[in-house]
Amino acid sequence: MKKDFRYREIPYNYTSFSDKEIILKYFDEETWGLLDELRHHRVTGKSAKSIFEIIGDIFIIDRNPYIFNDFLSNVKKQKKLKKLHKIRFESIISKTTNEQILELLKKLEKVDKNFFNKFKTEKKKRKKISNTLSPITSKENIHFCAYHKVVHVTDATDWRIEYPEVIVYPESITEISRLIKAALALDLKIIPRGGGTGLTGGAIPVYPDTMIINTEKMNAINEIEFIQINSKNIPIVEVEAGVITETVTHFCKERGYIFATDPTSAWASTIGGNIAENAGGKKGLIWGTAIDNIYSFKIINALGHTLEVRRRDHPYRKIEPEDTVIFDVYSMQKKKSEKLLKTISLSGLDIRKKGVGKDITNKALKGLPGIQKEGSDGIIVSAKFVLYKPFTHCRTICLEFFGTNMVNASKTIVKIRETFNLDKDVYLTALEHFDGKYVGAIAYRNKSNRIEFPKAVLLIDIESDDIEKLEEASEKILDIVKPYNTEGFIADSEEKRELFWKDRKNLGAIARHTNAFKLNEDVVIPVETLPQFSDFIDRLNIQKELENNCSIIDDLT
Repeated sequence: MKKDFRYREIPYNYTSFSDKEIILKYFDEETWGLLDELRHHRVTGKSAKSIFEIIGDIFIIDRNPYIFNDFLSNVKKQKKLKKLHKIRFESIISKTTNEQILELLKKLEKVDKNFFNKFKTEKKKRKKISNTLSPITSKENIHFCAYHKVVHVTDATDWRIEYPEVIVYPESITEISRLIKAALALDLKIIPRGGGTGLTGGAIPVYPDTMIINTEKMNAINEIEFIQINSKNIPIVEVEAGVITETVTHFCKERGYIFATDPTSAWASTIGGNIAENAGGKKGLIWGTAIDNIYSFKIINALGHTLEVRRRDHPYRKIEPEDTVIFDVYSMQKKKSEKLLKTISLSGLDIRKKGVGKDITNKALKGLPGIQKEGSDGIIVSAKFVLYKPFTHCRTICLEFFGTNMVNASKTIVKIRETFNLDKDVYLTALEHFDGKYVGAIAYRNKSNRIEFPKAVLLIDIESDDIEKLEEASEKILDIVKPYNTEGFIADSEEKRELFWKDRKNLGAIARHTNAFKLNEDVVIPVETLPQFSDFIDRLNIQKELENNCSIIDDLT
């Protein structure tokens, strides 16, 4: 009978890597098959223990930048470990005549030699990189230290594949352009990064020799300007890519305008990332995602050339299915001159599917640079966005749904959307919900007097310039939900509104702590299918729970 090797035998491994993943990192499938076969035939296990200890040493030092940098600066430690590995190799060889073990040792000796050689080559590599980048940007902006590597190894997904080689914080468009050209000369991969709040893995290094270009120091905001488009005087704000979204929101709010791109991660996400991910947020219901609100943006491509992407004849509203959206792409290589490279024409249905708020499947957008590309085709360095005037009056409504499933909440969302679709006086500007799992996770406090926690909570913003019609619409929503075992509450002051929305913002923080056991991903489905979707998820959860319980009972038996 085969021994169960599902547990990990390689020591010192405090990562999510399995034994197989560690072996494949340094060897190949054939080596894993050989090792897996050998460990089923071992007698005392002493040779296997020594082999796993050598691999464990290599992996944990290679994998942990703090330990690696400690060894890099301490030649005595390197020599001591090298001597220990030599003793282990000699001990194994002296005790075996097994050809398979000897074959495995040959491969391991090669990996071991490369591992110790890395300390010599790494010092030279860092010196070369530093010498190449120092004339481009300040030495204080170039980092090889373990802290910066750990911070930049992952984003909000918490995936960790490879640590970057160097992290750079440029301070201007010119610096970014020159850094890209330098990375090409150094044979380094490039990854742009802002706040690191993305959930698509776009900011995660997947190759060892990677330069992270962090745009945090690109944080200028220009004063609001006005541009004439089709006889409309449209307010525009220009910001650099590293500005925190919430900072732009406050800047515009203080001047009497709404910055419409408002993702849940606004407290940490940056403008460049919002464009690269085509971020939305609660205001997306009325004003759309980043692509709807962009007037123009600058991006530096993989060759270090600056491009400017401009939207033609911005209609100053959300993109509708019947719209034709035109972007002109210009080369900005020479000072005070530009060259039209191409014009990209998109239909409204190219940008989002009918009935769906966002089409996450159509990444290409007919070759439109930057938007929705997750940083894969260049580094966004600045952008201009259209701004909107806020309505005079706003109400936030909190609906608490009770019962056994999400179906009632889903039906309500559909009915409320339908009610306000044709209303020309009162506008549905935000609509967000969270289910019972998150109600418990954020320690939600009931606004109703009911003892039980709600199965779902729905937050709604409705706005208007007519206070009477706004009050009527607020009461209409409470009437709509009466048949659905629901309690409703209206916030009529800014303080109460912020308190209501604080619960929704807390979900972003909770999501960061659930990466280990759930996938924090956006799902886009037609609003009309929400009831069926909720019912399906409820049934799926019950089915999976029963399957898990049966599995546990089988194991115990």
